[in-house]
Amino acid sequence: LSVRDEATGAVDPARTIVTGQRFGVSALDWSPTEPTLAAGSGDGSVKLFDRSEGTELATWTSERLRSVTSVDFSADGETLAVSLFNDPIDGAEDGGPDVILLDARTLDPVARIDIEGMGASGVSSVVDQPGTDRLLLTHCCSWLAGNADAPTFISLYDRSDDGEVWRVEGREVRRAEFSGDGRRVLVSGDDGRIWILDAEDGSVLVDPVAAHDGWVGPLQESPDGELLLSAGSDAVVRLWRAHDLQPAGTFERGDGVAPGGRSARFVDGGRSVLMMDGVRVWHAPIGVDALSRHVCVVTGRDLTAEEWSILLPTRPRRAVCP
Repeated sequence: LSVRDEATGAVDPARTIVTGQRFGVSALDWSPTEPTLAAGSGDGSVKLFDRSEGTELATWTSERLRSVTSVDFSADGETLAVSLFNDPIDGAEDGGPDVILLDARTLDPVARIDIEGMGASGVSSVVDQPGTDRLLLTHCCSWLAGNADAPTFISLYDRSDDGEVWRVEGREVRRAEFSGDGRRVLVSGDDGRIWILDAEDGSVLVDPVAAHDGWVGPLQESPDGELLLSAGSDAVVRLWRAHDLQPAGTFERGDGVAPGGRSARFVDGGRSVLMMDGVRVWHAPIGVDALSRHVCVVTGRDLTAEEWSILLPTRPRRAVCP
């Protein structure tokens, strides 16, 4: 695990962690309450590290060495949810529980969840819904394992009732995340589309929108909830209006000079976007003041009323050029 300077992209050797996991790191999450991080691997292990010192604190290994597909700390930092690919080392058709809940400090198992209809791919991601006993599950890419009898799906699982609240099948889902308020589900697909569901019942709030050529990584919501950020296999980074998925900006394909990347995040309280493509890192400001200066430099004029309503529909119109 390497930590890079967000301005230069340079690796900080002093903060590099050698996990010792044989098949690399397939999943990573940071504790919201403790100075720790969890790393999952294709070798079936999850390891807990002190992120300041880099020391290993605990290890858990999945039964039958099923690959770890995602790890997610609960909002209170008490548990760590782990999802597993259905690839038991003994080749059995049923590899056992698909989601494991671990104690976030010791990695001791506290619950095991077996999900029906997994097929060969298992659970591709698990996300804790803040303030509830519910988990958001995705099952993607059954075609990778040649199992067309297990359709892709997104579901909301209630641990207290030991059952699903809802399930949506048939979409080429890759990842799903909760919005900041927990009321919406932000979905990215293997087919390049993004869409939004109601977290309460799984109904579609915003229909799928073509976003990328290839798969789309996890969607990121800005701290103020107004924008979404997407990146994908085409190395293009895009901004979207969060309420209707209308385009709000594009960073073109990374080519060593232009910004872009397969992963992107909001930083600086949502005033900037950090993009990464391999070893290249770009840090681009997107705050209103920065955008205003950019518009003025490029166009040499103020935005028209129509342009302002498209780019900044929730903000009062004002001059962008001095």
